[in-house]
Amino acid sequence: MNEHYRKQIETAKDTIKTAKTFTSERLQNHIRIFGTIAGILILIVIYSILTREIRLSYALTAFILGIIVGMLFGRIYRIYWHPDDEQVVSRVDFFGALLICLYILMEIFRDDILALWVYGPIVSIVWFIFFTGTFCGRRIFMLRRIHTLLHEHKKI
Repeated sequence: MNEHYRKQIETAKDTIKTAKTFTSERLQNHIRIFGTIAGILILIVIYSILTREIRLSYALTAFILGIIVGMLFGRIYRIYWHPDDEQVVSRVDFFGALLICLYILMEIFRDDILALWVYGPIVSIVWFIFFTGTFCGRRIFMLRRIHTLLHEHKKI
């Protein structure tokens, strides 16, 4: 392996160790849970795409929209630097609670919403792909926010 790439890998490993040190255990668990669930859902989505009659364009559109919505839902947790603990921590804020209510409404009316673009049994798989994208988007948002905070406080 090239020495340049070896240094980059070592730097990335050090950054991950540092990030774990300055991130609360609770927040780390949330990120692990979202990662595990997203991974499982992605495998199910891939299996469903390979075995069912669904257009790839529907799947990609639903997944990309899911990521965008998931990044918005990442706001459910207010992620911030706690000066006393010297860690990145999180809590649910008002805007996050409002997004939870919106998400519940979307879940209730999903068939009506999706029926505008897709019909029949494909509605369930498109919704599932969208849901998978939201998990991925939330995890992306949380990781980016932690990275930004650690940079702001010169920890990485």
